[in-house]
Amino acid sequence: DTTLKYVGAMDISYCKSNEQQAVAAFLVLSFPDLEVIYEDYHVEPNVDSLYMAGFLAFKEVPMYKVLVDRLKENKPELWPQVTFIDGNGVLHPRGFGSACHIGVQFDMPTVGIAKNLFHMDGIDKEKVKALSEPLEGGQAADLVGDSGKVWGAALRCTKE
Repeated sequence: DTTLKYVGAMDISYCKSNEQQAVAAFLVLSFPDLEVIYEDYHVEPNVDSLYMAGFLAFKEVPMYKVLVDRLKENKPELWPQVTFIDGNGVLHPRGFGSACHIGVQFDMPTVGIAKNLFHMDGIDKEKVKALSEPLEGGQAADLVGDSGKVWGAALRCTKE
């Protein structure tokens, strides 16, 4: 069955007073009504990998692995058909951000949702702003690099 029924979401938050402490979250929502049908959290009191720019996956994927393993063990029937990850996908200097790592390691289709834009292949904040300003809420525009490659999309979620 190819009908989209389950959508996943993963994110990690770090303690403001101690960056070595983090909470990873994994939610599964029913689609199209987007009701949370599964949620799990993993508290990591001592994140053991220092962050290096461009290598976030090596710090965060071990925390996500705990959550993925628990879903597989406890509720495999709720395995999401696509999972949205707080992190880059292919729009990454090495073409392989955290969302890609998770997708490959766990055999899970993923979409990276990045807070920060990597400037590459002619894509920068000014280009994204120019593409997204004319969009209405819910519309998207392809992020096409100077090479002609489509790296991702700029999404206008709201009218503001």
